[in-house]
Amino acid sequence: MTECNTNQARESSPQFEFSFLQSCKVTVDFKGGDTTSDAGWVWLRQEDERQGLCEAIVSAIHDDRDQRYVKHELLSLIRQRVYQIAAGYEDCNDAGELRVDTLLKATAADRKPEDAHLASQPTLSRLENRTDEWELERIMEVFVDLYIKRRGDPPDYIILDIDPTDDVCHGEQQMALFHGYYGEKIYHDLLLFDGETGDLIMPVLRPGNVHGADGVDLVLSWLLNRLREAWPDTEIVLCADGGLASPRLYKLAEEEGIFYVIGLSTNDRLRAKNRKTLAEAQMRRDCEGRKVRVLNQFVYQAGSWDIPRRVICKAEILDKGANQRFVVTNLREGTPEAIYRFYCQRGERAENRIKEWKAMMHADRLSCHEFYSNWFRMLLHSAAYQLMLGIRENLSATDFERASMETLRLKLIKVGARIRSTARRLWIHCASGYPYKHIWDHLHRRLCPA
Repeated sequence: MTECNTNQARESSPQFEFSFLQSCKVTVDFKGGDTTSDAGWVWLRQEDERQGLCEAIVSAIHDDRDQRYVKHELLSLIRQRVYQIAAGYEDCNDAGELRVDTLLKATAADRKPEDAHLASQPTLSRLENRTDEWELERIMEVFVDLYIKRRGDPPDYIILDIDPTDDVCHGEQQMALFHGYYGEKIYHDLLLFDGETGDLIMPVLRPGNVHGADGVDLVLSWLLNRLREAWPDTEIVLCADGGLASPRLYKLAEEEGIFYVIGLSTNDRLRAKNRKTLAEAQMRRDCEGRKVRVLNQFVYQAGSWDIPRRVICKAEILDKGANQRFVVTNLREGTPEAIYRFYCQRGERAENRIKEWKAMMHADRLSCHEFYSNWFRMLLHSAAYQLMLGIRENLSATDFERASMETLRLKLIKVGARIRSTARRLWIHCASGYPYKHIWDHLHRRLCPA
């Protein structure tokens, strides 16, 4: 074809030429048609359909807008925001460019290419700033109800991993206060995970200056009532780090008939009780010349405890010196080694989940001014986490069954494609050389059964 070099043609469709290939000329233009950089939107919508997550969130929100002037249904707003977060667009500002994406229009709002664009940043910001505390409570109930539904038949047992985490704030957010332990102005989030499935059962936003155990007994009591209604015979095991250790939590667990394994902050009395174990570890270190860890147990009652309790103690001799740790439990059976190993598995069960929730789903991006608006925003990021978790659950027996959410996003969601619309079909043309076609085939068989 004859190349057009007129100024008008250059302005309408610029071309860029590169000379690094000797065999032919390399030219870049912008005539590729309607494309998307996120063909994986389809998996987010399919997983959302399976879970019913966004529809359930919408059912918990009262839409008081005058429907005569509504251009964007509440469901399409929630889906647009959640899908954007899952794909790595954590800010409402990203909607300015993404609202014209043909595939996002189709997946979030069932719109055709020629239909109106999706919501803009101001519309999504108004969405985040309109919820009240009662709607937030109903959305929290949605997360719990969907978790129970996802587990299916009553399990024999579940592991509840509870963890506080800091959410550093850089603006003038309400209730963002200085916390002495973290040394920064934060929100002090409280997260409750299923230790085996990774489900985020309840995310709770708390003021920045509260203690790690503040309100945990109230939240846990409410959750246990919901779980007992659904699974009256299921055994519940509670696991938490030393930041949540409190007599109120122990007493609640014992009254509710659930087991707990909770870290204890080290103090002089515990060190004194652990003196013999530490001496044994030091003796073995001197004899063997390598790192030694010795586990033991004793009965202990702090001044604020109403009864004595079983404490697992660890004495470890490292090159840097002695390392002592303590765990309190009401488990009567199980060796100290088995119980401490179960406690240490929190690193995989809870701490890695928090990493995915914060760093990969950007759940710590709470930049609204109102406290309740930031809580709602945190719930939307949590919904994105749940969708990505659901996709990963359907990748069992593949190379991606243990992949991080960032890996799933880069290899399954961030897939470039050309979009073509006909009267009866929306075509998504991915690259012929895309290396993970077999993973798409696997997901399709799991999420789209005939």
